[in-house]
Amino acid sequence: MRETFVLQDGGKVKIILNRFQSRVRYDSPFADLDREWNAIESWMNEQSAVAPVAVSNMYFSSDDFWWMDTNQNILNTAYGAAAIALAAAALVILFSSRSFVLTLFAVFTIGFILTSVTAMLVAAGWTLGL
Repeated sequence: MRETFVLQDGGKVKIILNRFQSRVRYDSPFADLDREWNAIESWMNEQSAVAPVAVSNMYFSSDDFWWMDTNQNILNTAYGAAAIALAAAALVILFSSRSFVLTLFAVFTIGFILTSVTAMLVAAGWTLGL
């Protein structure tokens, strides 16, 4: 049987794979995933600091945390898209109407609509994601 947890090149060890069971799943609440990721990352950094130079380049990876990162990027993109939409609407309204008051009220209204639609999605139990 061939060992796949130690990968070598020319007799020199390049990768040592160490599997472990995480305390969270990919569909756990974001706060739990974030707390677990930070705990593992802190432990890895501590171990890397005291490890010999030849093996101090360690990192960890998990499908669970890839999904967490994907969801975090979706959320950040949604915030960015809302900000861009508000800024673009404000510029168009300001240039077309030349009225600061109208622009202020219109941007406030658009922001309120974005907020209320998001609140209704949360109230309906929907979540942001793919």
